[in-house]
Amino acid sequence: MERNSRRRNVTDRILVLVLVVVAASGVMSVLPATAQVAVGRLACRVGSLGLGACGADPIALTEPDLAPPRCAALAILDEALPEVRVSETTTATGLRLQTRTARSGDSVLHLGPDQTEEPPLLLAGQRRGRQEVLPGVVVTTSADWFLPGGQGGDVVVAAALEQHRQWLQRRSSLAPLGAVFGSSGRELPAPTLLRSRVWPAVAPLPTTPGVRTPVPDTTARVVLRPDQPAHLVTNTVDRDTVLTVGVTGSWAGQPVTGAASWRRAASGEVERVTVAVVAARALVKGEPAVSAGSAEVAYVTIPVSSPVERRLVESWLSRPTGFALPLPELLGLRQADVRDQLAGFLTRAATVTVLRYADTDRAELTRRVTEELISTERVERPGTRVTAAFTVAPQPNGAARSLTADPACATS
Repeated sequence: MERNSRRRNVTDRILVLVLVVVAASGVMSVLPATAQVAVGRLACRVGSLGLGACGADPIALTEPDLAPPRCAALAILDEALPEVRVSETTTATGLRLQTRTARSGDSVLHLGPDQTEEPPLLLAGQRRGRQEVLPGVVVTTSADWFLPGGQGGDVVVAAALEQHRQWLQRRSSLAPLGAVFGSSGRELPAPTLLRSRVWPAVAPLPTTPGVRTPVPDTTARVVLRPDQPAHLVTNTVDRDTVLTVGVTGSWAGQPVTGAASWRRAASGEVERVTVAVVAARALVKGEPAVSAGSAEVAYVTIPVSSPVERRLVESWLSRPTGFALPLPELLGLRQADVRDQLAGFLTRAATVTVLRYADTDRAELTRRVTEELISTERVERPGTRVTAAFTVAPQPNGAARSLTADPACATS
């Protein structure tokens, strides 16, 4: 009799439990979807003692759309240096996220604080650093994630947050119980935009003792700066590379500075050369004078498309005397000598876009445009004011080039 009574008690308890589950299911079915998710997550957290993943909210990376370029000059420049919108957010766990999104939808994702240290000189034996952006989450420095069409950023962030959760779980006194309910975790995807540096003045072969390297002529031209390392950015998604070097020179008797970069496709072929020339004076013939406290940059963008153009550009970039960009044809609007193949090509293919900024100097503007060429993107920062803009269009038929003002580019 006693044994039968115990069996009835067990059966009654099972029936009560089943009825409770059925009733809870009925109540859940009439709740809104958001409430169902919240209740399910609460039950998971109670069961896992707060250590399980429990279907954390998906990460929504803020990527606001950019308006179309406000003027024709910026629309042309956007083809070589796309303008990006920068957005930042911090997760509930304290992970800082930064996205830089272009009009095409392509984005770059950065985790953690801004990069402060210089990229490594890999050819000199330096290695990439490691930085903890969240307890248990370590990322490679001088590296970001390129997101074609803005896709894939949520996977990177979710993997980082999962690594952080596992770090917390391993240090909990209830870790054995949490491990039962926790997920197996995921690997943080490898960064796909890798920065490094290289000295352009490092000779591939030993030089002859006692023979001095000739000092390049900087009159009416810009040349490479051998005292600064070049920056190399490798995109492992598109498999292209961008090499950016500082330049210096003179124009119309005044010093100019800036940077030059060239992009190579996965095949190794040059696709585009971009040179930014910065001065505290008017750069292009026909411009009005620059007021005190202002500086301007002339972006020279040179697309390279045909095999003939590639051979000419490769020869130009690899001259024994070093890279040099003559300015009389590009900024002085002089007709190219028919015997000068390079000058003729530049007048037929290069576009010059000039932006003049108030309340800045040559050194600050040089620093800014150098970073633009390194990252192949342009950011309109708050507080920077464009007071004038001009363009010089290429002339494929060899006709005379002319300066065109674009008042719509100016900002208040």
